Amino acid sequence: MRYSRKALRSPVWTLLLILLPFTASAQVPDSLARRLTAASTGRERVDALNAIAWELRHNEPDIALQYAGRAQHLADSLGYEEGRGWAYRNTGVIDYVLGNYEKAITANLNGLRIFVALDNPEGIASSYNNIGVVHWQLGNLDKAQKYFEDALAASDTPQRAATTNSNVGLIYTERGSYDEALRYTRLAYEQYVANGDLLGASTSLNNIGWIYELQKRYDNALREYRRSLEIREKLGDRRRIASVCLSIGSIMREKDRFDEALSYFNRALTLSQEIGDRKQVEEAFEGLSETYADMRNFEEAYRHHLSSALVKDSLFDETKARELAKVEATYKLEQAEREVDLLKRTNELQSTIAWATAGVLLLVIGFSVVTFFGYRSKARIAKKLQATQKQLVVQGKLASLGQLTAGIAHEIRNPLNFIKNFSEVSKELLVELEEEQGDPERFREVYQELMQSVEKIHEHGNRADAIVSGMMLHARSSSEERQSADVNALLGYVIELAAHGTKAMHCTQKPEFDMQFESTLPLIKVVPQDLSQVFLNIINNAIDAVSERCQKNPDDQFTPRIAVSTSTHNRSVTIRIRDNGGGIPESVRTRIFEPFYTTKETGKGTGLGLSITYDIIVQKYEGSLDVLSEENEYTEFVITLPLG
Repeated sequence: MRYSRKALRSPVWTLLLILLPFTASAQVPDSLARRLTAASTGRERVDALNAIAWELRHNEPDIALQYAGRAQHLADSLGYEEGRGWAYRNTGVIDYVLGNYEKAITANLNGLRIFVALDNPEGIASSYNNIGVVHWQLGNLDKAQKYFEDALAASDTPQRAATTNSNVGLIYTERGSYDEALRYTRLAYEQYVANGDLLGASTSLNNIGWIYELQKRYDNALREYRRSLEIREKLGDRRRIASVCLSIGSIMREKDRFDEALSYFNRALTLSQEIGDRKQVEEAFEGLSETYADMRNFEEAYRHHLSSALVKDSLFDETKARELAKVEATYKLEQAEREVDLLKRTNELQSTIAWATAGVLLLVIGFSVVTFFGYRSKARIAKKLQATQKQLVVQGKLASLGQLTAGIAHEIRNPLNFIKNFSEVSKELLVELEEEQGDPERFREVYQELMQSVEKIHEHGNRADAIVSGMMLHARSSSEERQSADVNALLGYVIELAAHGTKAMHCTQKPEFDMQFESTLPLIKVVPQDLSQVFLNIINNAIDAVSERCQKNPDDQFTPRIAVSTSTHNRSVTIRIRDNGGGIPESVRTRIFEPFYTTKETGKGTGLGLSITYDIIVQKYEGSLDVLSEENEYTEFVITLPLG
């Protein structure tokens, strides 16, 4: 991303729009509890539930999410659109607090649609600010600034203007325009103070401290951070206390006051773990790791670094909670059923001909005899048909199971062999390492070889894990309820997520994403996680394709491009994803949807991505998935989904 770790840490918490009076507490305040109890109408109850969700969003986000969900369901049942909009807004803010960025954007977009329809400036400004927050967190500064400017235009009160000015100040800080950043942030501070908003004032002080820290004016930064901490401790806001403790810990580390730095980082860690804020937990672990490293306590530094890495991985784990379509066995079963149906039709025709002939040639008695024996024959045929159908179904399942089992065995054998071989090498190196303790130079050489061996074990262990994880996804059956989803919004989010992976490309130019979305695209009934998986699989393949072609054109004559478009036609939605990579050879084009089949190098990919994608689109949603390609020119995937 385009921002530093400190940039993520210090000012994040300013970005949530303050629309209701705030008094931080770990429990529901008595006034709100009484308000909920005294609610005499459904709408009053929705408003009270929303107020409680907003109150608890920082200190008890999991509980707050439950209150927001209750508000949304009740508002749905009442047709209370404004209450529903605020429930979506609250859900989006809480998901952001918990690090669920995809859910945060989706919820805020749902709220924004409602507020625009109601012409509610308060809700519009809040939604714009919150969507800008997520884009800012993901490093999309241009989009974030655009949303903040829209929020500023919609802000019709000093309170909302203060929050938006604070957010705009952060964008200028990210861009290194510190004079402009200080101007907007100080303006926000003055507006917060004038409104008597202590929480907002503490946030502005925190952000001013962050700007000073980036300018390496550490004494000034420490002064502002401590002023912010004093206010936050009075308010009892544990999440924001943890945030400013991270900032102060960083300053203490810069000033070589390591014991104080550890104290602040540990306090931030404890508070963040209590409220479940994974992002701050990650930053606290990393702060502890860096401080221990500065103290040359490398064992503790490494231990805390591993903890930070584990939390960081969980923040962007986009595979959890994804339910996928049936595997190839479904196709085999449908094939068998079609064959049985054809057999039934054939026998019925033969039976009809026999009956007609008997009617012409035989008398009444003879016809009766034929009818009797025909009935017995039909019974025997029916039994045979049932036996044939069962046999075909079993054969289909066994064939599918055999193919998938063979694929697993083939794919997982290589990483397991590597793990076994490198484990044996590591054992030998450990013996040699003990023998070479008297020779420092040789000891270092053996140690480096041992580290390389351990890294290989780790690499191929991850490879085996990816194969098993992919199979688990492939074998799941979908049980999630379908809901109306905005394909454009899902695509936009997936493109933003996938774009972060382009930083690892060995190419001077990063892919240009050309998005042509139909603005009037209707909502479709799907499981949103299914489509996110589909889009991510195809876009990641597109990134790999342009990356490979880029490496073959090191003279910068190649500009990687990925075009994504949406449109409607004949009661269906069409999504096209096209890249200008090396294309897919015609000889393998018919096999790319087979499980475990891949054109990538050994160790890259599991060969399940497109198979899973095909099952979701074709088997689960009865759509179509086509691929068009020309070698050394382009590859285009065309997804068609019925509207209903």
